Amino acid sequence: MILHQDTLPSHCPVCEGELDAVTSLGHTDALRPGDISLCFYCGELLEWRGDGYSRATPESLKETAPDQLEEILHLQARLRQRRAMP
Repeated sequence: MILHQDTLPSHCPVCEGELDAVTSLGHTDALRPGDISLCFYCGELLEWRGDGYSRATPESLKETAPDQLEEILHLQARLRQRRAMP
């Protein structure tokens, strides 16, 4: 099941794009600290801290289920291709 959740507005630490919603790939719970996200504007991998986003670290990516990380990286590539981002 996919869950779409509106969140308090936050900003991407890379491009400053406003992030005010998330769509879950693997669980139906509310957004949790440590969850990995993808900026819709620039495609950066982000980690939800509970009060905003930071760039995802290699350590935080290790905590993500391999199948979910594969899907996120696939979506990142497609997003960057559509937006012609490097």
